[in-house]
Amino acid sequence: ETDIKKVRLGQSVTITSEAFSGKLKGTVTDIGLQIGRQNIFNTNPGSDTDNKIVDVKIRIDNSADNQRVSSLTNLQVQALIKI
Repeated sequence: ETDIKKVRLGQSVTITSEAFSGKLKGTVTDIGLQIGRQNIFNTNPGSDTDNKIVDVKIRIDNSADNQRVSSLTNLQVQALIKI
């Protein structure tokens, strides 16, 4: 929540997940205006479940990658935004 001030439209993003191999490249296309509560269940007992979140939309740059992961819905990913 403290880093959202550094996020800008057009920034590069690297996306990884246990559900697919490799890394996907993307671009920030939308930054939400509302701060919400984290609603993803985390099995890690050391995780901070009180985190606040802001929705950020990312467009996958490569259309082949987009098709490769299009059937994966409600997937948890890690997105590294190049600030």
